[in-house]
Amino acid sequence: MRRLCLLAIACIIATLISHPALAGGYVMIDGGYGGEHDSGSFGVEVGAIKKASENHRWLIGGEFSMIFIDENPPDYLDYAIPHGDYRTLDKDYYDGEEFELCGKVGFEVIKKLFIIGGIGGSWNKKVTINQSNVTGWYYIDKEETDANVTGMGELRYISDNGFAIGAGYHSRRGVVVGVGFAF
Repeated sequence: MRRLCLLAIACIIATLISHPALAGGYVMIDGGYGGEHDSGSFGVEVGAIKKASENHRWLIGGEFSMIFIDENPPDYLDYAIPHGDYRTLDKDYYDGEEFELCGKVGFEVIKKLFIIGGIGGSWNKKVTINQSNVTGWYYIDKEETDANVTGMGELRYISDNGFAIGAGYHSRRGVVVGVGFAF
């Protein structure tokens, strides 16, 4: 978790430093529900807005998000079962939140209204659990990282005073709505 937070902070700092004097940038926070896990999610996005022509602008940004997966695997011991009398549970569990990094690009189709697309990757821990027929205790059988390619589309309105609001759909997070400001 600590490494992921440091990675997110590094991405945000890199985006801010790469844009001179913070002019023409934006910051958004968003939340969503639905998608692959039918769960809630939260994200933070930063980026830059540049003039493409006299009447249009484009934006480029990056987002770090997490999905609050509400699967609760039984409490398990973090080692293999010590004997052969067991059964494997019928499902694999996602143990903890799913994290994502996503790059976004958008274009102002009419004044103040942007159409945005993005692609990224997400990951989380997936475990297979066995239950001892002798003690009834749960043991880990297999642990792996579940990685996925993600995609999203969004419409975003950015007013003259810098207020920004957007709504869209994300392949893993479902319907997403965000607010923020441009500077």
